[in-house]
Amino acid sequence: MGCNISTCCGIGSTVVGGCKCSVQYGYTEKVITITAAGTFNIWQAVNLTGISGTVVIQPEAVLPGLTQVSINGATPEPITDDIYARSVNPLNDVSVITVAGTTELCVSIIATGFECC
Repeated sequence: MGCNISTCCGIGSTVVGGCKCSVQYGYTEKVITITAAGTFNIWQAVNLTGISGTVVIQPEAVLPGLTQVSINGATPEPITDDIYARSVNPLNDVSVITVAGTTELCVSIIATGFECC
């Protein structure tokens, strides 16, 4: 598995310590339904470092003002009827905070990092 130096690092590149290839993690268009109040971790970079990425949340059923998202433990931001999208570097974790009611979200989280190949 992996890639060769001509496709990964460019033809004629001198590599010290090995080649790095881009690797993607996450998921696209995943429907997440939450039926309780609380904080719910919906993605986490477990054993991954140097990951950056994009979080896109399309609300399907939310109570405005009662649903929020927190990226990397930062201050929660409200999820309204509009699409929520953020590019983040680094991207370590994404949590959804709900106060009441049923929340349904269509979520895409694409995280990219580099690793030896």
